[in-house]
Amino acid sequence: MTGWGPAGRAALAGLALVPAILALWGVSMTMLLTVSLVLLGAAFLFWREMRRMAERVPAAGPVPARGRLHDLLAASEDQRRELEEKTQALERTIGRLEEYKRLIEQQNQALKELAIRDGLTGIYNHRHFQELLDREVALAQRHDRELACLMMDLDHFKKVNDLHGHQFGDFVLKEFVRLVRREIRSSDIFARYGGEEFVLLLPSISREGARRAAEKIRTAVEAHAFRLHEHERRVTVTIGVYHGKPAPGLTDADILRCADRALYQAKARGRNRVFLHLPDPTIGLWEKTVA
Repeated sequence: MTGWGPAGRAALAGLALVPAILALWGVSMTMLLTVSLVLLGAAFLFWREMRRMAERVPAAGPVPARGRLHDLLAASEDQRRELEEKTQALERTIGRLEEYKRLIEQQNQALKELAIRDGLTGIYNHRHFQELLDREVALAQRHDRELACLMMDLDHFKKVNDLHGHQFGDFVLKEFVRLVRREIRSSDIFARYGGEEFVLLLPSISREGARRAAEKIRTAVEAHAFRLHEHERRVTVTIGVYHGKPAPGLTDADILRCADRALYQAKARGRNRVFLHLPDPTIGLWEKTVA
C-alpha cells in the first residue's frame, strides 16, 4: 500500500506478527482467525484514515512550503521595485512642480513690476507713486519728519518731438531718467507722472538738502548733450518743490498741489529753474524763488 510511509509499514509488520505470537501461546485456530480478521479490519481502517489525511496535506510536504515562501519573496521584491519606481516618479513630479512654482513666482513678480513700472523708462508709474506717497506722508506725520516732493517738467518737449521725431523724444525721456537716477539717493522715490512730467519724493530731508538735490538735477540736465544718431539737442528742466513737515490733515493730494503750483510759478519766471513752495503758519502758503 502506498502512502503509508516507513512508520505505517512498520506498524503493519507489527500487526502481522500478532497471530504468530498468539499461536505460540497455544491459542485455538478459531480464535487466531478471529483475531486476524479483527487486526486486518483495524489495519484497513488505519490505512483508510491515513489516506484521507494524506489527501488533505499537499503531496510534496515541506517543498511546496518553500515554493510558497519563494513566491512570497519574489512578490515582495516586485512590489519593492514597483514602490521604488513610483517613489522616483513622484519625486520627479514634485521636482517639476517646484520648478513650475518657481517660474510662476518669477512671472508673478514680473507682472507685478509691469503693473507698477512705466513701460518706457522703467521707473515707477503715476498710480504706484500715489500709493508710495500716501505711505510716506503717513510716516512723516507719525514721526514728525520732513520730506520734499519735486515736480519736474522738461522744457518745450513738444518741440523735441516735432523737430526730431518721437523716437528721439523717447530717448530724451530715458536719458533724463538716467541722469536723475545718478543724482538721487536709493531711498528716494522717482516716478513718471505723465508725458514729460516726472515726480521725485525725498523722505527725511532738510529744506536746504531738497534745494541742493533739485539744483543738482537741473544743472546735470542743462549740461548734458542729448545725442542719438544724427540728432542732438540741449534740453532743460523746470522744477517745483514742496518741502515741510506734513501737518495732521495734510494729504498727499495737498502736497502734489503745492509742488505743482511751485512748478507753475517757475515756468512763469522763465523755465530752467527751481522754485520752492514753503508753508508758513502765519500767512498760509507762499512761494520763494531759490534759483
